[in-house]
Amino acid sequence: MKKTTTLLLMLGVMLCSLTSIAQVRVDFKQRESIYTPGKKIYNIKGDFQMIGNTNLTLQDYSDGGNNSSSMEYVDIDGDATTLNSSSATLNFSNENGATPECSNIIYAGLYWTGRAHDGGTSPGTFMVGETNTNMDDDETVNGYTLNITQTASGDIRTATYTFTPSSGSTVLFTFVTDDNDATSLTVKVGNGTATNVPYTSSGATRFVEDWRQVFLTTPYVINTGSTTLVVNSLRKSTENNTIDDSFYANVTYGGKLLNKQVVKLKKAGGTYQTVTANPTDIYYPSNADGNMYSAYAEVTDYVREHGIGEYFVADIALREGSGGNTGYYGGWGMIVVYENSKMKWRDVTIFDGHAYVASGAGYGSIPVSGFNTVQNGPVSMKLGLMAGEGDRSISGDYFQIRNHNNTQWIDLNHSLNLTTNFFNSSVNTGDNDRNPVILNNTGLDIAMFDIANDNNSVITNNQTSTTFRYYSNQDTYVIFCVAMAVDAYIPDPEAYNLTTTVNGVPVSGSVIYAQPGQEIEYTLEVRNKGTEAINNAVVTIPIPYTTSYVSSSAVYYEGLSGPQPSLNASAGATGSIEWNIGSIPLPADNNTLLAKMTYKVKVTTNCYILSNPNCDPVVTIDGGVSGVGVTSGVSFSNRPFVQGFETTGICQGEPITDPVVVTIDRTNYICNDQDYTVLPLSYCNISGSTIPFTDVYGNFPAGTRFYSSIDTSGEPTGTGNEYTNATGFPATSGITTYYAIPPGITLCWWEFTIEVTNITTTPTVQDVEYCQGETAVPLTATPTDDGYILYYYTSATGGTATTSITPSTATVGTVSYWVAEGSSGQCISPNRAKIDVNVNANPVAEITGPDGPACPNAELTYNGPADMDAYEWTVSGDASISGSNTGSSVTVIAAADCEGSFTVSLEVTKNGCTDETSKDVTIEDKTAPVIAYTTDISVNTNSGSCTALVTVTAPSVSDNCANVSATGTRSDGLALNDPFPKGETTITWNATDACQNSATPVIQKVTVIDNIVPTVVTQNITVQLDANGAVTITPAQINNGSTDNCAISTYALDVTSFDCSDVGPNMVTLTVTDVNGNSATGTATVTVEDDNNPTIVECAPTQTISADAECAALVPDFTINVVAGDNCEGSEVTNLTITQSPAVGTSVGIGTHTTSVSLTDQA
Repeated sequence: MKKTTTLLLMLGVMLCSLTSIAQVRVDFKQRESIYTPGKKIYNIKGDFQMIGNTNLTLQDYSDGGNNSSSMEYVDIDGDATTLNSSSATLNFSNENGATPECSNIIYAGLYWTGRAHDGGTSPGTFMVGETNTNMDDDETVNGYTLNITQTASGDIRTATYTFTPSSGSTVLFTFVTDDNDATSLTVKVGNGTATNVPYTSSGATRFVEDWRQVFLTTPYVINTGSTTLVVNSLRKSTENNTIDDSFYANVTYGGKLLNKQVVKLKKAGGTYQTVTANPTDIYYPSNADGNMYSAYAEVTDYVREHGIGEYFVADIALREGSGGNTGYYGGWGMIVVYENSKMKWRDVTIFDGHAYVASGAGYGSIPVSGFNTVQNGPVSMKLGLMAGEGDRSISGDYFQIRNHNNTQWIDLNHSLNLTTNFFNSSVNTGDNDRNPVILNNTGLDIAMFDIANDNNSVITNNQTSTTFRYYSNQDTYVIFCVAMAVDAYIPDPEAYNLTTTVNGVPVSGSVIYAQPGQEIEYTLEVRNKGTEAINNAVVTIPIPYTTSYVSSSAVYYEGLSGPQPSLNASAGATGSIEWNIGSIPLPADNNTLLAKMTYKVKVTTNCYILSNPNCDPVVTIDGGVSGVGVTSGVSFSNRPFVQGFETTGICQGEPITDPVVVTIDRTNYICNDQDYTVLPLSYCNISGSTIPFTDVYGNFPAGTRFYSSIDTSGEPTGTGNEYTNATGFPATSGITTYYAIPPGITLCWWEFTIEVTNITTTPTVQDVEYCQGETAVPLTATPTDDGYILYYYTSATGGTATTSITPSTATVGTVSYWVAEGSSGQCISPNRAKIDVNVNANPVAEITGPDGPACPNAELTYNGPADMDAYEWTVSGDASISGSNTGSSVTVIAAADCEGSFTVSLEVTKNGCTDETSKDVTIEDKTAPVIAYTTDISVNTNSGSCTALVTVTAPSVSDNCANVSATGTRSDGLALNDPFPKGETTITWNATDACQNSATPVIQKVTVIDNIVPTVVTQNITVQLDANGAVTITPAQINNGSTDNCAISTYALDVTSFDCSDVGPNMVTLTVTDVNGNSATGTATVTVEDDNNPTIVECAPTQTISADAECAALVPDFTINVVAGDNCEGSEVTNLTITQSPAVGTSVGIGTHTTSVSLTDQA
């Protein structure tokens, strides 16, 4: 039946920072190997293994004892030169029938930890079993003689302490005080450079003399002679220079000098190797955190060389005796990552740091994220821990994991501890042997166990993060290493890498040789040995430092196609071949060849490499495959190449993943008598304070370790600081010497220098102006140093530097370029100065204005384009410029000639760019003036005159050229300003311009109208009726001198005849009419008189009347019988008044009485 294999899936794991409660002194980070810098997760068929042991135990051992009791060294190696030692046996798993001896060691790290001082300072180096003494001036102790001097300048006193061995370099301390304050302390060995020494100080008055003593933070070890002397403190007077008992040095000698950063390591049957931790690996407190320290060093090359078996670690910096309530402890642990083709796939990662967990300080946590558990089925996780100072007899310390439901914390434990006392001085690393094998390791905890996860109750499927937590309510301890392994699934491409030819000759045999300058050809065959197709597959082959790239090409099979490989010169220190295959299918037969790359490198002729007497040069080719599974989505990186399979022995069939090695035969190569020299590496303007480790690493064999100093008295041993991928190299300005020791037990080492040049200056620049289309010249700038080269760019950041750029002027606008300066193309200042190249549009010189013909003497205005920076006008021919010729417009005066021409020219400038143009204009005047229409004039005569004074305005005359006036001529020949007579007079208007062009005459009528009426003057008259009772009058009788401004034509009266009826005053109207028909009237009174008396035609007869009794009688009316006549009354006078006297009725006496009758008419 068909079998199905279920694979567990695990992606990368990342440790986040510990919480603040944990008092983390060094952040936990994923540990990287010097062989694979940058690799934080090992995707392997394999696992990790922890071993370790204690080097300090109870003087009176008991399983439940506490290390607060008196402690003594564990020393089991039988070596009298070591103070303490213990061992543990490294074994590997036989999972799935794996043979441990056939497992390949990928990484090994050694940790050690301890507490050697109870409170106060805890120096990094200290003596045990030593003698302490105060060393006076001219005193000799353990082979060194001390000489003390002091000089003064005011309150500043400088003391020197010179330690002179019987043979070897002197060591000089210089101790300076100002008044009673310590200001500096330096040390100098031989003729070297003085360096500062960290210290603390105290002082007091002794016998009325002030003194000051400095205590070296780290006691200074003097070993320039044949013996060792340790300087702990220096003391002197601060009041006088007399060398007395106020001056001395406190020193120790004898015993053994221990260093917290140094231990000894060996495989059983071998000799001890000195292993040194960097000062930053990991934590070395003094007078803090209980003085519990932890240290780390990678030992991959040593363990890989020696394989499984018993390992000893000796001379950890520990102290015997009682360490107070906390106590002393100390021991070591080793973690080894290994692979075996028969084992399950796992993701393995290691974290280290330093968490100080004080008693009762609360909970600390370790959040972990970045993994991806399997989609279904059981989930398993293996955990490894290293810790210090966990007491067996003190409970109350826990290590927990949060369940996947995030509802509770799960207490963890393993077979040798309890959930309530997790850190209990137990070493639980499987069934491997240890010496000594004791239950109570008095402060050392090493645990490696599987987390119980029944029914996935703690870790479930598809989980990507979890959190660990720890706590102590009594104990105090430190955690410094955590390792995790999770069953995982990884896509499984196989890259089979072989050496095929050297200089064209096929290779044979197990050892391959090549000479300098020869080409080595390799083939790389790609297959898919996994269970799914792969996307984004990339093969990367770093070019070995002992070669240079020649060529590469690829062939695809099974109908596949893809890109060709190429060299990426910037990938790694020496470049890398990169082959972006892309997709790798899953064939039915996993042995099917899918693609093959052939590539060549050339063996170096670099005499630095070839002439190194300490090293036999080799060409080491290795690489890896990266990609992502199509189905699972699992990413992988740097899957190692396979160069073959074991063909003999117990490991037959196991893949060989070691690099392909070709030995360089340099025997007959002539280096032109060049001696071996130091390899110079140059860096410029490093970002930050360090040079990336990988920038240097690729210049040397994989696994090379780097140090600031080296001991070459035997096998080369790195001393001083070690530089790793975690630390990088200091970006110290100037030249610094380093040492590289390749892996393996050889006498090979390289000395090299790193020169760091910092150029941050910027050249002086000026922006550039061009006109569109103008011929440009290369950009220029002024460097701050005449020796610097200028490099130009087209962007502010990035881009490619070039030593010359000629800007284009084809397009209007501003284009920015940047320039930096440097000593070479590899050392250019990061600061760039910007140069703006302004390409200005060429201005267009346009002239607007009269096109002509222009009139003689015309004042013409011509305009140029607006907003120019400068204008220059010129004119030639029959014209001249009036006023400025540098404005946006110009005034041109044409000549007086009626026929002529001129040319006006303009040059304009804008942003330094110019253009010019001209306009031709003719001068002529052939156009007659035009007299404007004139309105006829109609006016009234002036008062008192029959004429009118008329203001005559000449009509306007339009002319294409000059001003022309019209002249008028009256039809009556009089001047225009003479009075105009009544009636119509015409004016003829004419105009002629300067060029004798005459206008069409215009006739204007002036009409004077008499609208003034006569002035009527009348007089009253009296007239007499004639005998007929009538009278007639004439206008002349009434007119009394009437007048008119012109002349009077007629007089007329409304009444000219009168009769008796008109006797008396009568109103008459005189109408006077002038010659122009204007009339006026006036009135007068005509008094009609009748001067004719009435006549009596027949008188009344005489009457006799009888008297009355009294003889009186009344006079009768005689009037009634009177017949009268009048000229106005005729015979029927009715209007006469007849009177008698005496009057009627008058009484008269008897007698005759005469009565008179009188007639009166109306007149």
